[in-house]
Amino acid sequence: MGFPVYKATLPYFLNNWQVSVIDKSEERLKLAQSLGDIEVREGLPENTHILFLGIRPQDLPNLAMQNRDSGANDPALIVSMLAGVSCAEIQQYFPNSQVVRCMPNTPCEFGVGITPIYFSGTFSAHYSAFLEAAQFMGELFFVEKESDIDGATGISGGGPAYVMLMADAMIKASQALGFNYEESKRLVGKTLEGSGKMLQMSDKFPAQLAQDVMTPNGTTEQGVNELKAKHVEAAIYDALLKASHKAVDMSDPDNRD
Repeated sequence: MGFPVYKATLPYFLNNWQVSVIDKSEERLKLAQSLGDIEVREGLPENTHILFLGIRPQDLPNLAMQNRDSGANDPALIVSMLAGVSCAEIQQYFPNSQVVRCMPNTPCEFGVGITPIYFSGTFSAHYSAFLEAAQFMGELFFVEKESDIDGATGISGGGPAYVMLMADAMIKASQALGFNYEESKRLVGKTLEGSGKMLQMSDKFPAQLAQDVMTPNGTTEQGVNELKAKHVEAAIYDALLKASHKAVDMSDPDNRD
């Protein structure tokens, strides 16, 4: 998730900020450097104003230890994208930092994502700068309870994966019917885009919107009946809940592997 956020917000930060990137992947570092004039580092600078944190939750203690050993100060603001890690836990490792929790999704790379945000700290210039940069990621969705970030992890955070699995099946079916890949991608992509816009703009519930497509004994009803016979709707429902419950489980460090 770190790279899509980096790519979306970099144009904002390059205007007035020194941007540093830490990543174990040489390939991602080269890609990051290709997007703008940045500094590649192995550790945090002595004074970090805003830290976008996109590491594995189990790596948090090591990062904090490295920061202390280097003599660097705690970042003024930490923007955490870590699943299942609370603001309070992060502040145990970085006691002088304010912490924002957010859960972007991969479409933010193209400025069309949605990012739930939780922040209970004091409004500051650093938090204001984060919000300005986050506008480049798409829509911002502010929540009042930190637990809502865990819920959103399975819905919007991981949601693109489920949609892309459906898109992959639709594209393969389209190819089986004689369209090439580019034609299939266009048909499916615009269908998903239009359906998403219709969901947002219509006052109808999704089930009614689905029913509106179906003619009795028609082609769409035939396909929907096949999905129902294979319990696809129930499987999607269970998958979303399981993903969000996993985020809650990860709040216990013993459940991180």
